[in-house]
Order: sequence, then structure tokens, then C-alpha cells
Amino acid sequence: RIGSDISDQHSPCSLVMGRVRAFFDSHDIGVKDVPLALVYHEVLGVATLTAWWALCYTMKPTAVIMRTLGRTGPGAMVTAGRVTPGSLTFYKRGGPFLRGRSGAVSFSAPATPAKSKWTSIPILGKAIKGKERAAGSLAESSAIRAMIKPITFPLKMYLTVYLVGLTKSRMKKEKR
Repeated sequence: RIGSDISDQHSPCSLVMGRVRAFFDSHDIGVKDVPLALVYHEVLGVATLTAWWALCYTMKPTAVIMRTLGRTGPGAMVTAGRVTPGSLTFYKRGGPFLRGRSGAVSFSAPATPAKSKWTSIPILGKAIKGKERAAGSLAESSAIRAMIKPITFPLKMYLTVYLVGLTKSRMKKEKR
């Protein structure tokens, strides 16, 4: 009975494959269209990666969240209790959050950046100084894209099927 589940028409795998085949048949997409669909899917993936990276580079979501937490998080609760940021009590109450953040910032951005002969060139100097920000925005965009993947993946699949169908219909019109 080894392998009998594969040929069984009522196995979960065959049921799923039947649904997938019916979906592609209903949208008139065949095996010949798979390379085009892969190209569209990958182009949409690169476009979303680039768009989220640029958005995170521009908007700095971590900084926005940290400012918001500063107003509503541990720091705001401590200042509501009339404790000034310079006092010892402030750091005892909001300490782990605040010290952890400042430690992370000082770890990622050293106080004295290393000088390089390339930083004297204006365009390259700006690019080198912005590499920490670019890496941080890539990490932020990766985290955001991972969180919204349940929304974006089906959307990418729908757009891929739509674009393949559109391409096929235009190719049929051109042949006439």
C-alpha cells in the first residue's frame, strides 16, 4: 500500500491539486503560461520589496514608534508622576526601556565614525554615511513585509493571474 495515497482521488493532496488545476483552467492559464507567470510574480515581488524599502527609508517607522512610545510609554508614565528625566527615579522606573534604546543606538552608530578616503568625495561620502540607515530601513521593511505577507501574497497571486490573462488576451488580439 506504499504510494496508494498518491493515486487515491480522495487524498488531501489530490483534492488540493484538483482545486489548483480547476482555478487555472477557469482563468485559461496552462502549463505554457507558467514562465510568464513566474516573471510577473517575481517582478511584483521586487517592486513590493523596493517600494517598502523606500517607504521605510523615507518614513523611518522605528523612529516614529519610539517617539510615540516616548509620549505614551514608560517615559510618559514617569513624567506624569512628576519625575524629571534627570532624576535617578526616572531611570529606575523607565530604565530598562530607555537604557536599552540608547545602548542600541550607540551600538549601531559609533560616536566617532571611522574616516575613509572615500568620504572626502561628496556623493560617496553621503552614500557611506547613509549605509546604516539603508540597512536599518531594509530590516524594517523586511519585518513589515513579513507581517503583512498574509495580505500581500494572495494579492500578488491575483495580480499575476490577472496580468497573465491580460497578456494572453492582447497576444490573441495581435494574432488576428
